[in-house]
Amino acid sequence: MTAKPGIDKESKRRFNKAFCARVRAARINSGLTQKQVATALGIEKDTYKQYELRSPLPGYLIERFCIVVREDAYFIMFGARREMTLPKTQFPIKDAK
Repeated sequence: MTAKPGIDKESKRRFNKAFCARVRAARINSGLTQKQVATALGIEKDTYKQYELRSPLPGYLIERFCIVVREDAYFIMFGARREMTLPKTQFPIKDAK
């Protein structure tokens, strides 16, 4: 009998726990209450509380959540900051003197 492909339960549990912690930290860092975030997301406060405690924020709410708390979705998802690479400008930038 072969093992089913996928993520083992312990890895999933660790990811969910860390994800929920990042959601909570982002909300706290934004200075918003759970009620304010829940209202901005259009959900009940008790539902939102679960997203900070044990159930990861559903994918369809992540973008709006990030806008509300002003946090990067990449950080919320993966817990790492990504380097932002800006496109090269068509116009030369002159040093201000």
